Amino acid sequence: MNGPEMRLLPESDPDESKPASGTPASSPAPRPASSPDSATRPPASAAPSKDPTRIKIYLLPNLFTAANLFCGFLALTRIVEADPHSPTFSKVILEALFYI
Repeated sequence: MNGPEMRLLPESDPDESKPASGTPASSPAPRPASSPDSATRPPASAAPSKDPTRIKIYLLPNLFTAANLFCGFLALTRIVEADPHSPTFSKVILEALFYI
């Protein structure tokens, strides 16, 4: 079977790929030797600082999060274990609300 040949991509005119300035389209733009933010960035070979205040900054929010998770879990267990027919039901609910 000899049929017409199908093309998936349209043919492009070689003159359309050239920019108006006359420079080839495939050449990348020149890049400066150093970027403007390279002066503020530490060198890649520098060792990380062992500043104790930096450790405290990350430790404190993590401790708050862990304490909130624990109190929430404790409040849920108190509410689930509470017996509505018990005379101490309101006390258990108030204790659970305290944890929240």
